[in-house]
Amino acid sequence: MAKFASISNVVVHLGPGIFPTQGYGGTSAAWQAQPGMKILGSGIELTTLKLDITGPENGKHYFAVGHDLTTKVDGFEISDLTIDMNLASFVAGSIASAAGGVRVMGNHARIRRVNAIHYGTNFSSKTCYVLSLVTGAPGSTDASLREMVDVGIEECYVTTPGVSVADSLVTLLNVGSQDDLNTMKETQAKSPFIRNCFVDGGVLTPRPAPTTGGPAYVRAISMAWCRGGVVEGNQIYGVDVGGPYAGGATYQTQLSIRDLIVRNNYYKNVARGPWLDLFFQGANLVLGGTAPTLTITGSVGVVSGGANFDLVTLISGDRIWLQAGGAHDGMYQVRDVIVGTTSSFTITTVASTPTPVNVTPVKKLKSVTRAIAEHRPRSRRQ
Repeated sequence: MAKFASISNVVVHLGPGIFPTQGYGGTSAAWQAQPGMKILGSGIELTTLKLDITGPENGKHYFAVGHDLTTKVDGFEISDLTIDMNLASFVAGSIASAAGGVRVMGNHARIRRVNAIHYGTNFSSKTCYVLSLVTGAPGSTDASLREMVDVGIEECYVTTPGVSVADSLVTLLNVGSQDDLNTMKETQAKSPFIRNCFVDGGVLTPRPAPTTGGPAYVRAISMAWCRGGVVEGNQIYGVDVGGPYAGGATYQTQLSIRDLIVRNNYYKNVARGPWLDLFFQGANLVLGGTAPTLTITGSVGVVSGGANFDLVTLISGDRIWLQAGGAHDGMYQVRDVIVGTTSSFTITTVASTPTPVNVTPVKKLKSVTRAIAEHRPRSRRQ
């Protein structure tokens, strides 16, 4: 697999049998997924890709299939096989690591008909992501890495967790952030989906997230950073949070959702189903070396700062909170972001101010803009 490092659009056919791999673990990567790569098994019951780490390191999250997220793998696909994350074999003794199946980032990426087993983490501060499609790297200076389009997980199974310590964090199916990030920078992927999957987290007594002290521990589905996201037709058993999940007391509070549809999912033995716990005021935005000002002409307000305004901190459609005194206090939607000698963004307002006024503070809001949760019952014949 390492020989394909400089080749795009390669198709790898795996026949029946067990195929051990060192997988991907950051600096210890044996090989990495490539743009256009397709890894095609001979069927879930016939082909097994088995994570087999030599000399595992503490604090690492290993994946059977992964790559460095400073690049993207457009058109990547993996399908028709079982991934055995083999957690028990390399976290024995003093090694504290996490074992996941797939983590890739790219436009039109797909995970199809994959059975993921023996996953987990024995590192209490390291969330395990089993099947994960990352929808963007918002802090990247490369604009092409900020928003992915048309990524999805479908017809997959996640069952049979591996050995892990109590109360460790696991997310079974994830489309969104690569981890539980604490950042004001966001990305908004277009049209991601998770559909027709079956997951059983093996939790006998599901636990709702504590009001203080952290999140629930096993999360079936996480989806955020999305426009037009769809979660449908999934069967979810034996987890703390069925999902889609975004928010919580500490983790993933930073992932806004523009549009999300949740429909025709089945939940059994879960403490929570869909859980979108988002309305969060972030820290004050730094717009440069000078105090930001608000100037309004007609119905358009311009908030200006210094030259150090960070383009990827705000994007069109974000919600912000302004405190400028009187009629101008409140929540606004960002229309346009302008970066130059004096950086600024525009908003729609209802009051006119002929002269600039200082605004303190300017805060970004994390929230759900539009979400639909529905079940469409089957029609009966009369």
